[in-house]
Amino acid sequence: MNLRDTSAKWKKAYQAKRKGNYEQANIHFLHLLNLGEVQAYNEIAELYRLASTYNWQQDYSQALEWYQKSINNTGDDFAYLGAAELYFKGLGTAKDYVKAKQYFSAITDPSVLEKQLYLAQCYQFGLGCQVNERRAMVYYRKAAKQGNLSAKKAFASYLKDQGHGFSSRMMKMNYYGSKAMSLFKSKDSPAKLTIDDG
Repeated sequence: MNLRDTSAKWKKAYQAKRKGNYEQANIHFLHLLNLGEVQAYNEIAELYRLASTYNWQQDYSQALEWYQKSINNTGDDFAYLGAAELYFKGLGTAKDYVKAKQYFSAITDPSVLEKQLYLAQCYQFGLGCQVNERRAMVYYRKAAKQGNLSAKKAFASYLKDQGHGFSSRMMKMNYYGSKAMSLFKSKDSPAKLTIDDG
């Protein structure tokens, strides 16, 4: 089955999704899966993560199952991210920071901001791993260097915390303060990215 054969079916699926008819969208995505379109695993998972509509029930456990199917069949970064967030926040499953960290670490695209921020939190607070201030700093810095405003704020906040309360003695407090201030003074302000641990 070539792209031309399935493009109309994808279009119908996305139209139904945009209109809020998730039940119909799900039918289309399932049909696409039967045609070998494995990208539909993630689309079905996302439907279950979305808010309920008149004919659809939000179900995080179902979302997790579909993300897992995508991981098993495609190894897709988006599926790893979706499943990792559900494990991290305890949505549709018990919180499992070890599994969340494993899945965040499995994302191969180095530009995924969520990966950098979540892994920074894991290492900063010892969520699913040992506390490792250096590694937390590395991930906060990576995210901040990508230009995201929330990442810069998280990095600056982390630097401030390092100077005041963390045990690391690699650098002095005035270094952290100046680094934090330089990040806050940056003029670029891309779209916000919010991460919480729900």
